[in-house]
Amino acid sequence: MKLACIIFIALWHPGIATYVWPARFDYLEDLYAMYIGSIKSGFTDRNHSGRGLRPIENAAERVRTAFHDSITYSKKTRRGGLDASIMFELDRDENKGAAFNNTLNAVRDLVTAKSSVADLLALSLAASSVTCEGPQIPLRFGRIDAQAAGPAGVPLPTDSVEVATRAFVNAGFTQEEMITLVACGHTLGRVHSVDFPNLVEGAPSQENNADFDTTRLKFDNLVVTEFLSNNTKNPLVIAKDETFHSDKRIFSIGNRAVMQKLNDPTTYQKQCATLLERMINTVPGNVKLSAPVAPIDMKPYITTLQLQDDGNILFEGRLRFRSASFAGQDPKDLAVSLRLTTFDRSKTNLVVQAAPATFSSSANEVFAWFEFSTVVAGRGGIRSFEVQTKSKSQAKARVVTYNNAGTGGYPVNTNIMYQLTNSCLDTSASPGKLTIVAAMRRSRFGPRRGARAGPQLHLSRLVPRPGVMIPRLQADVLRMQKTQKQIGQYDIYRIETQLESPSWSSTFALGTMRRPARDLLFLKELSAKKCEEL
Repeated sequence: MKLACIIFIALWHPGIATYVWPARFDYLEDLYAMYIGSIKSGFTDRNHSGRGLRPIENAAERVRTAFHDSITYSKKTRRGGLDASIMFELDRDENKGAAFNNTLNAVRDLVTAKSSVADLLALSLAASSVTCEGPQIPLRFGRIDAQAAGPAGVPLPTDSVEVATRAFVNAGFTQEEMITLVACGHTLGRVHSVDFPNLVEGAPSQENNADFDTTRLKFDNLVVTEFLSNNTKNPLVIAKDETFHSDKRIFSIGNRAVMQKLNDPTTYQKQCATLLERMINTVPGNVKLSAPVAPIDMKPYITTLQLQDDGNILFEGRLRFRSASFAGQDPKDLAVSLRLTTFDRSKTNLVVQAAPATFSSSANEVFAWFEFSTVVAGRGGIRSFEVQTKSKSQAKARVVTYNNAGTGGYPVNTNIMYQLTNSCLDTSASPGKLTIVAAMRRSRFGPRRGARAGPQLHLSRLVPRPGVMIPRLQADVLRMQKTQKQIGQYDIYRIETQLESPSWSSTFALGTMRRPARDLLFLKELSAKKCEEL
C-alpha cells in the first residue's frame, strides 16, 4: 500500500447543494478546483501561449468571450444568452479580434459529454476572475450548446448611449447595471490596434496595444478610479476619434453617479460578482442550471479498478480533502483508512499509510491529497467504501467518517471493469483502431440476462464542422463482444472500432443497457501504448 499527501490551492465559492459522489458535474468541478498545484487540470494562466500563439491576456479574452456570447439574449423570447453560439458568429463585425478564437481554442480539448462549451465559457470567466484577484463567482452548470448562430446585437464602441442601453435592457439588465458591467469587463486587458486602429495611436501591429487601466492583469477598480480622477489611459475614453468613446459616454451617465459608487473597491467587487454571475446564468428558457457547485470535505477518485490475471482486483485511487474540514489540524498528522463493503456485505478495513509531501501556495482554499493502492479478492469484489480519518498523535482522537452524505458509502462497480492493460488506440494510421477490453462478473449477469445486460462502449466521437473551431460530439453506443477468455468469476469482453484522428483525444465510458455509463475515461491515455495480449 502507498500514500502521498500533496497540498495545493483551489479557488471555489460556497454552494448550497448536497454533494453525492459520483456527481454529474465532477469533471467540471475538477477543471476549476484543480488548476493550480501538484495535481492539476484546467486552463487558467493569466498569460497563455495557446497552440503556438503569441502570449496573450487570456483572462481578459475569456471575460470578453462570455460577454459577447451572453449579451444578445432576449428576455422577451427567452432565447440566446450563454449558449456557445459565439463559435458560429466569428465572422461578424461585432466579434472582431483573436480573443474569441483564442478562448475557444483553449477549451476545445476540454469539451466532453459532461462539459459543454457554454459551461466551459462560464467556468473560464469565473476562473479568470479569481486568477486575477477578482471576486469569486458562484458557478452553476447544465448549459446546452447552440447548434447554430444566434441573433446579432453586441454593443459596439461607436454606439450611442441609447443604442447600448437598449441592448442591455433587452438582455435583462438596467442602465445602471450596464454601467457596472462595462466597468467590470474593462478592468482586464487592452485594446489591440490590429482590431481597432481608430482607438490606438501608431501603426497597427501585434505589439501596439492600449491598456484599459494601469493594472491590466488585476481585477480591481482602477478602471473606475482613473476615470474619475481624469488620468485614465482607457482608449474608449481618450481616443482621438470621439465616435469610439463608448466607455466615456456610458461612465458619464447620470453625472457619473454609478461610477462614484464603484469608486469604493469593496462595492466594486461585490457588484461585479453579482452581475457577472447573472450574466453567465443568462441562458435559454429551456435550460435548467444546477445549484451552485460547492467544495466538499472529501472527494474520492478511483484511478485504477482492474481485474488481474490471478482473478483479484487492483484498486487504486486518491482522496481529496479540504483543509477547512481538518479544523486547523495538520494533514500530516492524519491517519486515513478506507472501509470496504463487499458484495456479500461484509466489511474490511484497508489502512492507508501516510507519507506527506509538500507544496507551497497561498489562497483561500487548500486541499490535501492521499493516495491508496491495494489488491482485493475477486470473489468478494467491492460494493462501496467509506473513508475514516483520525489524528495519529492523539491517543483518544475522534474518528471522522465520510459516508457519501449518508447514502451508504461511495459506490464501486466491480461488476464491469475497464481493462486498461489490454486496451489501446493504434494511431499509426488514420483512421486509427480503438480496442477496448472489459471484464464482466458472471455471477452478477448470468446466461438469461447476459445478452441484454452485456457491456456497452459509450463513445463520444469528435466530428469536425466546417468553419467552426470546436467539433461536434457524436454519441455512439457499441455492444462489446464476449471472448473465449475467462478469469475467475469474470468473462472478458472486447470491441474494436475505427476512430478518425479528430476523435483520438475524445472520451468514452462503459455501461450496460440496465446500468447507464457514468465514468468519464479519456482516449489520450491509450494512444501511447500497445494492447497486451488477452
